[in-house]
Amino acid sequence: MLLRRNKAKKKAEEEAKVKEKALNEDKAAIKIQCMVRKFLARRKVIRTAKANFQRVFDPMYKRYFWFDKLHNKSDWKLPKHCVLFQEVDFVAVAKIQRVVRGFVGRCRARHLANKKYTRYFDADRNAFYWVNNKTNETTYDASNWLKSQNIDMPTEDKLLLQSQLRIKELEKKLAEKEQELKEVRRKRYEDLEPEVIQDKIKDAKHLQRSRHMDEWTMDELCAWFTELKMEDYIPTLFANRVDGLLFVNLSDEEIMDLGITSKFHVRKLQLILKSYRVRYQQKKDRRGGHVEEDEDDDLLSEYSPSELSAIIAQEEAENDMLSNGEGSDDDYSMDSGEDEVEKMTEEQRLQKRMDETNIIIERIMDGDNENFPIVGDIVRLKYTCTLAGSNTVIMSTKHVLGRPWVEFVLGINQVVKGFDRALPLMSVGERCKMTFTPEYGYGAEGLPPHIPPNSSLTFDVTLLGYRPRSLWVKPLIQDPTTHEKPYYKDMKISMELATKSGMGDPKTSIYSTSMVLREEEENSLTHSRLARLS
Repeated sequence: MLLRRNKAKKKAEEEAKVKEKALNEDKAAIKIQCMVRKFLARRKVIRTAKANFQRVFDPMYKRYFWFDKLHNKSDWKLPKHCVLFQEVDFVAVAKIQRVVRGFVGRCRARHLANKKYTRYFDADRNAFYWVNNKTNETTYDASNWLKSQNIDMPTEDKLLLQSQLRIKELEKKLAEKEQELKEVRRKRYEDLEPEVIQDKIKDAKHLQRSRHMDEWTMDELCAWFTELKMEDYIPTLFANRVDGLLFVNLSDEEIMDLGITSKFHVRKLQLILKSYRVRYQQKKDRRGGHVEEDEDDDLLSEYSPSELSAIIAQEEAENDMLSNGEGSDDDYSMDSGEDEVEKMTEEQRLQKRMDETNIIIERIMDGDNENFPIVGDIVRLKYTCTLAGSNTVIMSTKHVLGRPWVEFVLGINQVVKGFDRALPLMSVGERCKMTFTPEYGYGAEGLPPHIPPNSSLTFDVTLLGYRPRSLWVKPLIQDPTTHEKPYYKDMKISMELATKSGMGDPKTSIYSTSMVLREEEENSLTHSRLARLS
């Protein structure tokens, strides 16, 4: 249809140009005809006047006078209609002379140009060049007048030019045909696209997919969607050319932009993609040299459909309870904070006062306010460190450590005490400015040569994310009778005890939970040492 419209449009434009040219020619012809008729009419009047008027010589006055035979009158002056050429005729003659002289001059200049220059055609550059016959100088940049003249060419160049013009014409026709074929293919593809997609998905189902989503092809990703009972989104994936690498890097908002608007489907994908994204991040870290290859990957297993259904059903039940008013914020009075403080032990209250004295937190950018790390999690963050009251950076993850982020286990004294106490109060994506006293920093010893003794420090911290720590690692030497995971068992018991004692909130139970974890870690280390000695 588009080609037909374009052809009809071009044809109409050509017809309009032809009509306009014919109209201009008619106007010029009419003008010339009028001029000729006027000239012939004047000539006829002059011939009639000559027949009626007679020039007579007067001997007395010695001059000629004009005698009108028709009216028997005489006059010394020549009648106006007897004048052969008038002023208009002289103007016309001057114009005609200029036209003739211009024409003759152009013909002479063209003749001299043909004698002086010879035109050739360069097939490689698809351009003309001119050669001066006297000086043998060659130029491609001729004047506009010389380019407009039809300078003679050798026979070989004429044939070459004709072949080039023919090739261009054929290329133009070929392009038009290819465009027509593309339109036909597109139309056929639109008709056959659903069947083609189904065939590709059937073939991809029999393929052994990699455990890394970033290695999946588009067909394998669509087959995975079919297994998840989400066939309605497959045409969108094909239309946007989404493969595994692109899909694993999509955010939740970008996934919804693909048309996946069902909250159930979005939540389902979030749970499944969590393991694939962690696995993909570990793969990138291994390539960058930041993570060892023997890192524990058992926690990254995929959820089964039954586990997914149970998790989603549990979350929906919790949401229903919240919507019905159970556990909502309205059940708490203004004295709820005081009740929590009363439930805290004396040691916890003392620790809280110490935190408030030794830590000053200034929030720069809010996080998601949903995901808070707890003691035992592996946190990932980036920071810059300056001395309090100074703007000089003395330590940072980028310049000093040589990498964009750092990871450590929260709450086991791997870093300064201020981090272990302040990071559980931050959510993912949050950026804070923290000021630690020397007691919560590097203390009286400092960290020579960068940090002097008894120095207060200011950290600009951004929490990038966190993940649960591996619960248990099998020792190299173990008692043959031991078949369970003691670390996991002790951890579970300690967390249950912490929950029963009212320490479920990470913001109020940081200290007690960290103490329980430290005791259980020491017991685990003692157990492994005894196993090695035995």
